[in-house]
Amino acid sequence: MWKNPSWRRTNCSRVSDKNAERELVGTETVQAQSCNKYQVAVKDRVFYFWVNKSTQTPVQILSIDNQTRIEWKNVQVGLQPADLFKPPADFQKFTGASEVQVQ
Repeated sequence: MWKNPSWRRTNCSRVSDKNAERELVGTETVQAQSCNKYQVAVKDRVFYFWVNKSTQTPVQILSIDNQTRIEWKNVQVGLQPADLFKPPADFQKFTGASEVQVQ
């Protein structure tokens, strides 16, 4: 019932846990965004997950009992500044445990 072979081919919310399963249950508008709505099961927990159809970004997660809600607001999709990916000036690369000094 839950298994969807397209799950691992989508850009949204990759699941690496073999115990997680997802099923597309419809489309809805959430926060003025057209979303795919998925029912997701991870072990014994079930929740709904809304993903923006055009950007494949998460919009909302809601537990099936309505007790837990996570919302992403003011998400800006786009390129990130290159300096976000530069290592700190004091970064030192090491290749083995013998190079680590215990202080």
